[in-house]
Amino acid sequence: MSITSGSPEEKGCRLLILQCLTKEPLSRLALKDIIEDTWFAQEPREPQEPREPQDIAIEEEFAWAVLLGGLDDTLNLLNEADPVQTGSLLDPGLKCGDETQTDSAVPQGSVSEAEEKSQKGEVSGSLLDSERSILEEQVREVEEVLCEAERESERKHKQCTVTRNKLIVLVPFGVDVNTHTPPPQVLSHRAAFLLAPNEVTLAESEEKHKQATESVEQMQKQDADLKSQIDTLKDTVQQLGHLLTQKHTECTDTTRLYETELNLRKRVQSEYKQKKEKFNQETRSLRVSQAEAEEKFEYTAQLENENSDLKSQVNTLQDTVQELSRLLAETHRKCEKAKEELEQKTHQLAQIDSDWKCLNETVMKECEREQEAHHVQNVQCHEMKESSSHTEDWLSDLMSQVDRQQSSVQQAEEKLTAIRRKCGEIKRDYNLLKAQCQQMEETLQEYEELLKTHCTDLGSKGTTDP
Repeated sequence: MSITSGSPEEKGCRLLILQCLTKEPLSRLALKDIIEDTWFAQEPREPQEPREPQDIAIEEEFAWAVLLGGLDDTLNLLNEADPVQTGSLLDPGLKCGDETQTDSAVPQGSVSEAEEKSQKGEVSGSLLDSERSILEEQVREVEEVLCEAERESERKHKQCTVTRNKLIVLVPFGVDVNTHTPPPQVLSHRAAFLLAPNEVTLAESEEKHKQATESVEQMQKQDADLKSQIDTLKDTVQQLGHLLTQKHTECTDTTRLYETELNLRKRVQSEYKQKKEKFNQETRSLRVSQAEAEEKFEYTAQLENENSDLKSQVNTLQDTVQELSRLLAETHRKCEKAKEELEQKTHQLAQIDSDWKCLNETVMKECEREQEAHHVQNVQCHEMKESSSHTEDWLSDLMSQVDRQQSSVQQAEEKLTAIRRKCGEIKRDYNLLKAQCQQMEETLQEYEELLKTHCTDLGSKGTTDP
């Protein structure tokens, strides 16, 4: 048996039972069509015996109260009117030809007005849904929409259960509401019942639109911060490159200074050899002539004293030169080590930059995929509102997509924290290298001053010699 076959009462009951099983709330227009098909259907009836106006009024109030109100209130109303008639209405086996028709018709003005308002609400809701399909790019909003959908589904499920019970109770009575004129109070309740979900949907859509706008602004701020961080990293790499060239020039200057010190050492050694030869000549001349030796005894003693002073100076100069050569070798080794560390840091910076670019590309691709997925989801959501049979598949797909989006966001955050930590380590290493280079420059300046003082002392000693 199909859903649309059978009497209007059976059709309405089957649609409401299908709604409860799928846990998908029906739209306002679909619910209105079910109510009109169920309660306002024009079906031919057999001629029946005329009934009392009091009985007709009781049945009319009973039908509208079950449709819009609670069953307990209607039962109390019928008990107050006629307890015997109430028992006959509640027992399907006692139903007989007690139904009648009148010449009055249901006023269609309030129904058409409520229908127009509901259609306007549907148009505005569709516009808000189209805007939401563009803005639903964030994972948090998807989670909130899921939670709200679950709560709405539970609420609609409860409402449908209550309505189904009312319809099940009312259908066996065969009440034909189309033949009676409902009271104005019942019509106002019915119009409010049809328009209430529209107002709730508009308020929820506006709040979702506001939340989506705030999330987009937050993502734009994060994007600007990431771009500024990339610019700072590029500036740091350029500064490190300039510093590397400066260190190369300093190393070449240090090698030149070492070569000059070696030349100075050779010159001092040649002067020492010349003075030694001169001293040997003087001793030979003293041996040849003993008379001249007595006269020049004091002069020889003076020369010996000067010779001892020169030897001590030469020894101190040799020690100083050795110390300088050792310090120069150590400085050269430190420069090489600093150069290697700088090369490693530049390589790390380049690798971090490439990783960052790859991460940015992956994040952008994931965002595009998420946008496409959201668009597909919105299309599916629109289709599911028309057909409630695919609701469970849509919810399972949406939950899996939310899990994937959460995992991608967590991975992106972990990569960003790792990159920031690496940048901090590189900055600390750069500061340490800078301090070491400053210390090396100060030591080199001290060594240059010591060499200048020694050279001036040697020059003054050479000029005082006869």
